[in-house]
Amino acid sequence: MKAEDLDMKGCTALASAIVAQAGLDYLKIKKKLDGLKDGESRKILEAKLEDIERFFESRWYRDLTEVKGDWLKEQLDKYYDELKKNNNLKEIDTLNLIRP
Repeated sequence: MKAEDLDMKGCTALASAIVAQAGLDYLKIKKKLDGLKDGESRKILEAKLEDIERFFESRWYRDLTEVKGDWLKEQLDKYYDELKKNNNLKEIDTLNLIRP
């Protein structure tokens, strides 16, 4: 294997990890928001959620992956709604979207 191949694999792994972490952060923030009433903490979390949503629409996101940001957000929302429906939001706390 060439050094260039290792470098490219490392870059691809890093890009995947960044996108996966954003998805996990999105789910965790949605979960926290579900348990909060109006207030300063809620506003802060809503702003963080909006930051992640902007990331999914950004040029940087498109440079990192070919997965459409709106599709990913839709899938995350569906997954979250399914967990909530089944009263299983605690699964988000142990979710690992990044493979070693």
